[in-house]
Amino acid sequence: MEVAKILNENFISIKVDREQRPDIDSIYMSVCQMMTQRGGWPLSIFMTPDKKPFFSGTYFPKKTKGGMVGFVELLPKIADVWKNNRDDIKKSVESIVSTLEDVSNPKVSDNFVSPEDMNEIFESLKDFYDEKYGGFGEAPKFPSPQNIIFFKQLL
Repeated sequence: MEVAKILNENFISIKVDREQRPDIDSIYMSVCQMMTQRGGWPLSIFMTPDKKPFFSGTYFPKKTKGGMVGFVELLPKIADVWKNNRDDIKKSVESIVSTLEDVSNPKVSDNFVSPEDMNEIFESLKDFYDEKYGGFGEAPKFPSPQNIIFFKQLL
Protein backbone atom coordinates (compact mmCIF):
# COMPACT_ATOMS: atom_id res chain seq x y z
CA MET A 1 0.00 0.00 0.00
CA GLU A 2 2.89 2.33 0.73
CA VAL A 3 4.08 2.47 -2.90
CA ALA A 4 0.53 2.94 -4.20
CA LYS A 5 -0.02 5.82 -1.76
CA ILE A 6 3.15 7.61 -2.90
CA LEU A 7 2.27 7.05 -6.56
CA ASN A 8 -1.30 8.29 -6.11
CA GLU A 9 -0.19 11.41 -4.23
CA ASN A 10 2.49 12.45 -6.73
CA PHE A 11 1.90 10.92 -10.14
CA ILE A 12 -0.70 9.90 -12.68
CA SER A 13 -0.02 6.19 -13.03
CA ILE A 14 -0.86 4.33 -16.22
CA LYS A 15 -0.33 0.58 -16.49
CA VAL A 16 0.34 -0.76 -19.96
CA ASP A 17 -0.05 -4.52 -20.41
CA ARG A 18 2.86 -5.47 -22.63
CA GLU A 19 1.00 -8.59 -23.81
CA GLN A 20 -1.94 -6.54 -25.06
CA ARG A 21 0.05 -3.52 -26.31
CA PRO A 22 3.49 -4.74 -27.42
CA ASP A 23 3.75 -1.65 -29.65
CA ILE A 24 3.67 0.69 -26.65
CA ASP A 25 5.94 -1.60 -24.64
CA SER A 26 8.47 -1.61 -27.47
CA ILE A 27 8.61 2.18 -27.62
CA TYR A 28 9.16 2.62 -23.89
CA MET A 29 11.53 -0.34 -23.63
CA SER A 30 13.66 1.42 -26.25
CA VAL A 31 13.50 4.58 -24.14
CA CYS A 32 14.62 2.68 -21.05
CA GLN A 33 17.44 0.91 -22.88
CA MET A 34 18.68 4.19 -24.28
CA MET A 35 18.56 5.90 -20.89
CA THR A 36 19.87 3.08 -18.69
CA GLN A 37 21.72 0.69 -21.02
CA ARG A 38 19.45 -2.12 -19.84
CA GLY A 39 15.92 -3.34 -20.18
CA GLY A 40 13.50 -5.65 -18.46
CA TRP A 41 10.22 -5.77 -16.65
CA PRO A 42 8.48 -4.42 -14.77
CA LEU A 43 9.27 -1.23 -16.65
CA SER A 44 8.69 2.22 -15.13
CA ILE A 45 8.79 5.38 -17.22
CA PHE A 46 8.27 8.85 -15.76
CA MET A 47 7.11 11.49 -18.23
CA THR A 48 6.26 15.14 -18.43
CA PRO A 49 2.59 16.07 -18.96
CA ASP A 50 3.33 16.28 -22.70
CA LYS A 51 4.45 12.62 -22.64
CA LYS A 52 8.20 13.13 -22.86
CA PRO A 53 10.22 10.67 -20.75
CA PHE A 54 12.68 11.97 -18.17
CA PHE A 55 13.37 8.93 -15.96
CA SER A 56 13.15 5.20 -16.48
CA GLY A 57 14.06 1.96 -14.82
CA THR A 58 13.10 -1.65 -14.56
CA TYR A 59 12.68 -3.58 -11.34
CA PHE A 60 12.78 -1.59 -8.11
CA PRO A 61 12.33 -3.41 -4.79
CA LYS A 62 9.77 -1.88 -2.44
CA LYS A 63 12.51 -0.72 -0.07
CA THR A 64 16.22 -0.25 -0.69
CA LYS A 65 18.13 -3.52 -0.37
CA GLY A 66 21.14 -5.22 -1.86
CA GLY A 67 22.44 -1.98 -3.33
CA MET A 68 19.20 -1.37 -5.24
CA VAL A 69 17.22 1.76 -4.44
CA GLY A 70 13.65 1.02 -3.41
CA PHE A 71 10.51 2.57 -4.88
CA VAL A 72 9.55 3.95 -1.46
CA GLU A 73 12.77 6.00 -1.41
CA LEU A 74 12.97 6.73 -5.14
CA LEU A 75 9.46 7.99 -5.86
CA PRO A 76 9.60 10.99 -3.47
CA LYS A 77 12.96 11.98 -5.00
CA ILE A 78 11.54 11.89 -8.52
CA ALA A 79 8.53 13.93 -7.36
CA ASP A 80 10.83 16.44 -5.65
CA VAL A 81 13.02 16.86 -8.73
CA TRP A 82 9.91 17.40 -10.86
CA LYS A 83 8.54 20.02 -8.46
CA ASN A 84 11.80 21.86 -7.76
CA ASN A 85 14.00 21.38 -10.84
CA ARG A 86 11.49 21.35 -13.66
CA ASP A 87 13.64 23.52 -15.92
CA ASP A 88 16.53 21.05 -15.66
CA ILE A 89 14.16 18.19 -16.48
CA LYS A 90 12.81 20.05 -19.51
CA LYS A 91 16.35 20.56 -20.83
CA SER A 92 17.15 16.91 -20.25
CA VAL A 93 13.91 15.84 -21.93
CA GLU A 94 14.76 17.75 -25.09
CA SER A 95 18.09 15.93 -25.29
CA ILE A 96 16.42 12.56 -24.68
CA VAL A 97 13.73 13.16 -27.30
CA SER A 98 16.30 14.37 -29.83
CA THR A 99 18.40 11.25 -29.29
CA LEU A 100 15.32 9.03 -29.59
CA GLU A 101 14.40 10.70 -32.87
CA ASP A 102 17.94 10.19 -34.17
CA VAL A 103 17.86 6.52 -33.15
CA SER A 104 14.40 6.02 -34.65
CA ASN A 105 15.35 7.62 -37.96
CA PRO A 106 18.96 6.66 -38.58
CA LYS A 107 20.80 8.11 -41.54
CA VAL A 108 23.04 5.27 -42.65
CA SER A 109 25.93 5.83 -45.03
CA ASP A 110 28.10 3.28 -46.80
CA ASN A 111 30.81 3.66 -44.18
CA PHE A 112 28.34 3.69 -41.29
CA VAL A 113 30.75 2.21 -38.75
CA SER A 114 34.46 2.73 -39.17
CA PRO A 115 37.05 0.26 -37.86
CA GLU A 116 37.85 2.82 -35.15
CA ASP A 117 34.18 2.92 -34.15
CA MET A 118 34.06 -0.89 -34.03
CA ASN A 119 37.10 -0.94 -31.76
CA GLU A 120 35.58 1.71 -29.48
CA ILE A 121 32.31 -0.24 -29.26
CA PHE A 122 34.22 -3.45 -28.55
CA GLU A 123 36.25 -1.84 -25.76
CA SER A 124 33.15 -0.29 -24.22
CA LEU A 125 31.26 -3.58 -24.21
CA LYS A 126 34.31 -5.44 -22.94
CA ASP A 127 34.55 -3.05 -19.98
CA PHE A 128 30.82 -3.51 -19.32
CA TYR A 129 31.09 -7.34 -19.30
CA ASP A 130 30.82 -9.05 -15.91
CA GLU A 131 33.54 -11.72 -15.93
CA LYS A 132 32.52 -13.16 -12.56
CA TYR A 133 28.80 -13.71 -13.14
CA GLY A 134 28.48 -13.28 -16.91
CA GLY A 135 26.31 -10.88 -18.81
CA PHE A 136 26.69 -7.14 -19.08
CA GLY A 137 26.38 -4.54 -16.34
CA GLU A 138 25.25 -5.01 -12.77
CA ALA A 139 22.29 -6.92 -11.36
CA PRO A 140 19.50 -7.28 -12.18
CA LYS A 141 20.56 -8.55 -15.59
CA PHE A 142 18.46 -9.36 -18.60
CA PRO A 143 19.63 -10.97 -21.82
CA SER A 144 21.37 -8.56 -24.20
CA PRO A 145 21.46 -10.53 -27.45
CA GLN A 146 22.56 -7.46 -29.42
CA ASN A 147 25.88 -7.47 -27.53
CA ILE A 148 26.53 -11.14 -28.29
CA ILE A 149 25.53 -10.64 -31.94
CA PHE A 150 28.00 -7.75 -32.17
CA PHE A 151 30.84 -9.90 -30.78
CA LYS A 152 29.89 -12.76 -33.10
CA GLN A 153 30.04 -10.45 -36.14
CA LEU A 154 33.57 -9.43 -35.18
CA LEU A 155 34.76 -13.05 -35.46
